[in-house]
Amino acid sequence: KLYTSDITGNYFEYNAIAIGGNDNKIKEELRKRWKKDITTEEGIKLALEIFKESLNENFDIERFNIGVIKTKNKKLKKLTKEEIKKYN
Repeated sequence: KLYTSDITGNYFEYNAIAIGGNDNKIKEELRKRWKKDITTEEGIKLALEIFKESLNENFDIERFNIGVIKTKNKKLKKLTKEEIKKYN
């Protein structure tokens, strides 16, 4: 699950979302390709694939920060650049 909030403090829950430049195209791809039973690893790979397709030659894996919170331990784990590169 992902949550976003706006300036008024309202928050919204998503399974997959994109915010920022080119977000409409990315959201469209997420709607097509995201599955309810997707694993964390598959989700990371899918997100990077969609960004790669969307950004083309402007895609740079070094620009990404990825964090994961597992329901089991409820702790944020920030992936290292080397861990992120394994999904590329």
